[in-house]
Amino acid sequence: MKQATKRAIKQRTFNLTKEILVWLLTIPGGLAHAFLDYPQSYLGRHYSERQKGQITLRQINRSLRELEKQRLIRKKQYRQRLGYEVTDLGKAKSLKWRYKQQTRQARRDGLSTIVIFDIPEVKRRARNFLRRFLRNNDFMQLQKSVFIGRFYLLKEFDDLLDELNIKGHVSVLEGRAPHIER
Repeated sequence: MKQATKRAIKQRTFNLTKEILVWLLTIPGGLAHAFLDYPQSYLGRHYSERQKGQITLRQINRSLRELEKQRLIRKKQYRQRLGYEVTDLGKAKSLKWRYKQQTRQARRDGLSTIVIFDIPEVKRRARNFLRRFLRNNDFMQLQKSVFIGRFYLLKEFDDLLDELNIKGHVSVLEGRAPHIER
């Protein structure tokens, strides 16, 4: 198989994996017990007839295994049925993907968005995740825990902070500061 074909298959699987994770979060309680018995229902609700033929149950199962391997979901017994539950890491990752899909609005009022945080050492992974998240969204690091950017923060940012349980440690300010163009 050619390298380009392998890359295309891998990209399609990755996109399907993201979609499944976001879909699992929409289920009340976060447990998708019906998904194991009826994966066709997922295909029926989310894809047109033309697209259904392109996505197979094998691809869905591969995506579920990949999500489980990355510890974004876990199998759980629910009323004598096996299902998938989204982990905290999976919720944070899904919110990050949804944030990336939203269109960011640049500030036109001459102000900058400043994010300041003091997250304790016991939540080191959440702190590092927040730093990477801010850098990936074009925020510039002024100090170890101070970032500045020229975009408004979206509602999903608050959801992300809630999911990581660090909302009380993060402050978002608006202020005048010179922008450094990259």
